[in-house]
Amino acid sequence: MIKLLRYLKPHRKFALFTLFLAAVNNVMTLAFPLLMSQIINEGINKGDLQSIKHDGIVMLVCCVAAMFISILNSYCSSKVSTGFAGELRADIFNKVENFSQGDIDKIGIPSLITRTTNDIRQVQDLVLMSLRSIISVPIMLIGGTVMAIIMDPGLSLVLLIVAPVIALIAFIVAKKVIPFFDKIQKRVDKLNLIIREKIGGIRVIRAFNRTQHEDKRFKAANDDLTSMIVKVQHIFAGLIPIVTLLVFLLIIILVAVGYTQINRLTDLVEIQNTLGDLQAFIIYLVFIIVALSTAAAMFIMIPRANISAKRINEVLEMKPEMEVSEKDNENENDGCIEFKNVSFSYKSPDGEETGTLKDVSFIAKKGETTAIIGGTGSGKSTILNLIPRFYDVTSG
Repeated sequence: MIKLLRYLKPHRKFALFTLFLAAVNNVMTLAFPLLMSQIINEGINKGDLQSIKHDGIVMLVCCVAAMFISILNSYCSSKVSTGFAGELRADIFNKVENFSQGDIDKIGIPSLITRTTNDIRQVQDLVLMSLRSIISVPIMLIGGTVMAIIMDPGLSLVLLIVAPVIALIAFIVAKKVIPFFDKIQKRVDKLNLIIREKIGGIRVIRAFNRTQHEDKRFKAANDDLTSMIVKVQHIFAGLIPIVTLLVFLLIIILVAVGYTQINRLTDLVEIQNTLGDLQAFIIYLVFIIVALSTAAAMFIMIPRANISAKRINEVLEMKPEMEVSEKDNENENDGCIEFKNVSFSYKSPDGEETGTLKDVSFIAKKGETTAIIGGTGSGKSTILNLIPRFYDVTSG
């Protein structure tokens, strides 16, 4: 994944500006509970309308500013992630253009399609998520924790319970879903293969009345992919209810503890201050839990994007079997094609070789008709593919 970060270099200014906007937005967000606490303590409880108006206007201005900053942040992060994906997609396309047919066979056309589309999208989503969260999560975690401790050091001990619970949930979910990610991408490859075969061979399929057979093949592959994605989504779907339940349970506990503390106080001023502080503390706690949940989601996204990044790097780092020199592009012959003791074997992905041609020799002169006759599988198409060097000869 780190190797692909070089594609962010042309967009580094926008990326840094995005991080700056995220930082400003989160700092302003952390100020809202303080303003609300002041409105309750100094305005509502003391009946000071002037204080309520002043703090209310300040909060409204901050909310409007935060809204526009958030919109600008979303635009910039989307622009960076889209530009990143565009640069990467173009590089893969240019790389594949230099592959021989043998290089393409090693990976497979369906897999190349998946890697150029679906795999890049996974990495793009991680870049987008990172730009929006890599600054937000630390600021909300650290800032929220500091403000919560300032509000009430005693109640802040509840954070020692929340953080390990969310971390444990994220670890369990990640352990269950990460093995599925690689399998999902391979099943997408298989589905692309079936679709490509059906579209490319539609005339043959109809001529031999194999439409229903091909439909069953597609349905089986589609159902296999769908069932695996549904399993993953079921696991992810359990995260939100669990975290929401955890948040409301903590709020109930905090309100109960805060109510007990308020009843024990005798000084009216202290009671009034405690009400606003308790409200602010609860909001800061929600901020912290949301930040922890976002961090957990990124913890799960990173392995998935890393699998896609490995598949992309396999294409980018693959060395073509044959190097085309300037001499190869020069048209120095007189239109004559000659094969001298040419042998050729196809190589399977696992390294096994299947011999197709052996010691083939012939001359096809300019202006003459040369016929190549043979049964199915005798190597006629292979000879035609060797002429433009879609494959390179094994010997000869």
